[in-house]
Amino acid sequence: MEPVRVGLVGCGNISAIYFRNGALFNSIDIVACADLAPELAVASAEQYSIPKACPVEALLADPGIELVLNLTIPKAHAPVGIAALEAGKSVYTEKPLAVTRDEGKRMVALAREKGVLLGAAPDTFLGAGLQTCRKLIDDGRSRERRTSLADVPTMRTPDGAPTLVLAGSGDYSLAPLYARYPGEFLEQWKKAAPDVPLRFATFGDYVDAVKPGIASGAITMPTVTGGWNFTYFGFWIQNPTVKQRYRRAEHALQASEMLATLASLRHETAYPAQDLYHAWLLMLLNMDRNTLWGGAGGMVFEHPDSWDVKDRFDWVDAACARICGESIGTIRGDGDAVTLFNPANWRRPDPVVLPPDCASGLGETPCQTLPSWEFLCLPDLPATGWVSFGPGNAPPSPSTPVALPEAI
Repeated sequence: MEPVRVGLVGCGNISAIYFRNGALFNSIDIVACADLAPELAVASAEQYSIPKACPVEALLADPGIELVLNLTIPKAHAPVGIAALEAGKSVYTEKPLAVTRDEGKRMVALAREKGVLLGAAPDTFLGAGLQTCRKLIDDGRSRERRTSLADVPTMRTPDGAPTLVLAGSGDYSLAPLYARYPGEFLEQWKKAAPDVPLRFATFGDYVDAVKPGIASGAITMPTVTGGWNFTYFGFWIQNPTVKQRYRRAEHALQASEMLATLASLRHETAYPAQDLYHAWLLMLLNMDRNTLWGGAGGMVFEHPDSWDVKDRFDWVDAACARICGESIGTIRGDGDAVTLFNPANWRRPDPVVLPPDCASGLGETPCQTLPSWEFLCLPDLPATGWVSFGPGNAPPSPSTPVALPEAI
């Protein structure tokens, strides 16, 4: 089968991933690229070995191009998409399909009329913000006031605070796409606002500049609760929750496989292949982009009735705890000794937090009671191995509060 000949319109930030990934598939062939800034199209064609860089009009008029990949800015999605459909070409556009419902309906109708295909990247619609809006509407709560993307255009730097301008391009502050920046930008700034000083700084410099005003009350900072209330701009706040759960589940699964293998080889117990397969499958399902970006931490991926991302993590945790417990019990045999397993391939002399019911089973291992009634101990665990501790005589020593310095 011949590959679909693709013309790419819009050579900005997101285009790089399409150029790179497009070269990996035999089913498509990006044969031309275009941009309102001709130099971007030329640079992209040279970098990614695209046969032709041309104006948008020439790309749409090329009879050899079957599909237009529309990576322009959102307000241009409909105009460019409609022009491509009018030219009899199938269209795949970045999110959103269009900025108004009427434009989207027109594109769908036009695609049907012309007998071509129309598609759009779906992940924003499936993301936290819009799914939450849908849930509020379904629950009859659409009139409740929420902080959202609609508030962003009206949000301003607080009075008395310096204005922070984030430089670079893309999510990760890459170098600006325009080669003569920042020098040309500084020249333009001096002409436009000669009385307003501008300097390059780190985020720490900015915090140092506003901190005295905040402490004195001269600067009032608006507070926004992170998570789904603030949609896209709040996802970083939730990301550690997902990263921690993912890493913990991965480590627990590896430990479960090791212990189950030892138990089955040494004691001929059944290896829990089906449970471990299901656990890894759930982890795979949790590898979608929105989950890894924080969707499971207090957003709409936690639902009281639906089987959600958090439920998958919980199932994996429970399965690993059961498999590890059963396997260690088989390996250790009957008794009251506490057995600790180290799945890492290096010796572990670092502190371990254990539940209260283990306190009497760690022999002479140094232990200290925590305010939560758990206790901290310092066992010496061999690499990829376990240690069983006999009953101890002395109870764990109580913890002593330590005052922390103001700054660390």
